[in-house]
Amino acid sequence: MAETQCSAQVIYDSWCHTHQCEKRAKVTRNGKPYCTIHDPEYIAKKDAEGTAKYYAKSTSERAKRELVSTAVSACKAINPDNPMAVAESISDLYEALKEITAQFKKVEPLYFKDNEIIGRAEQALTKTEGGG
Repeated sequence: MAETQCSAQVIYDSWCHTHQCEKRAKVTRNGKPYCTIHDPEYIAKKDAEGTAKYYAKSTSERAKRELVSTAVSACKAINPDNPMAVAESISDLYEALKEITAQFKKVEPLYFKDNEIIGRAEQALTKTEGGG
């Protein structure tokens, strides 16, 4: 390609006046020369990347909001007057439940199988650990 100027129009002031891009053309698209910056394929690629990044971030932020909303609702259901106390004690409650069920299994292994309350505690621990 001969030394040609990019055919894109560039805005150069706040009044939206334009002039032709002064960069040297590197590619030709639809019969028009473009520099690397104004290449329509490059612009489309960058737009697609930006859109994908926006949606990924948007989806992630939406998931975080839903997590917070669910956690707050659960804490309010347990203690409507002080849901923060529930939130602050969750890790202690989890560890205590693990210790209680482990100790109960050691002391009364046969009784453990048929005990509904201990069974529910085990189900809660499994659910908490992502097992269902």
